[in-house]
Amino acid sequence: GIKSRLPRGVPSKVARARVGLRSVTSSVRPLPSFLIIGAQRAGTSSLYKYLEGHPGLAASVRKETEYFSRRYGRGETWYRAHFPLLRGRLAYEATPDYLFYPLSPERIRKTIPDARFVVLLRDPVERAYSHYRHMVRLGFEDLPFGEALTREPERLSGDAARLADDPLYEPRAFLRFSYVSRGLYAEQFRRWFSWFPPSRFLVIQSERLFEDPKRAIVEIEQGIGARPWLPRDLRNHSYGTQRPPVPPIGGAERHMLQERLRPEVQELERLLGRSFDWKLGDGG
Repeated sequence: GIKSRLPRGVPSKVARARVGLRSVTSSVRPLPSFLIIGAQRAGTSSLYKYLEGHPGLAASVRKETEYFSRRYGRGETWYRAHFPLLRGRLAYEATPDYLFYPLSPERIRKTIPDARFVVLLRDPVERAYSHYRHMVRLGFEDLPFGEALTREPERLSGDAARLADDPLYEPRAFLRFSYVSRGLYAEQFRRWFSWFPPSRFLVIQSERLFEDPKRAIVEIEQGIGARPWLPRDLRNHSYGTQRPPVPPIGGAERHMLQERLRPEVQELERLLGRSFDWKLGDGG
């Protein structure tokens, strides 16, 4: 039979074929009960892997469907094909672009109005550098980090304008080079809260996920209404963790990020009514 999940690295042609075959029965496939919506480079791959063995949950055929961001034009039949036929389990997916993507909240509200959301938030300075290193590894980025930060607004502006005019446009630069912008968490939550009540969101500090994964998983299970269960494998599954250590962030770049992101973290704490122990320098 067709496997319910695709391992990382499966050729896209094979993935498309499997989803295509499953589309025949899309009408009886349930939509997800909850979504892991971000943030990128904050541990979503690990969390997806931790939960996919849970007997009461059903993972999407691949981790990132990207339906409510880049793939919305493919339609709901295509999206439903990513989820299992088996009833009685809570289906879910994990697309970390959703938190940042400006059109995702409205699209999800129209399709899954009762959805709940799990959000992993990482120190935005460390997240930005990890994102940059990821783009370098993938061959999309050839600028030095400092220059990439300086040029981010101009690199994103064209895609942002085009997306506003054409909701089905695929904004590649907007997604690839948004090192600082994705760390503007308060701005993103304000957008989401205009479509869903704050009570629908379970926010986990990603550093806590890796420091004490068992405790974080129990908290998530309680938040999504799943019975207690723990995976045997609690490794960090994030892409790039097996690579050689990368050089640290330069002092000038770290200072630039701290100055830009510190007020945003303070606003996030006010918005969510909780503290984050990220070290962002004086005042952080």
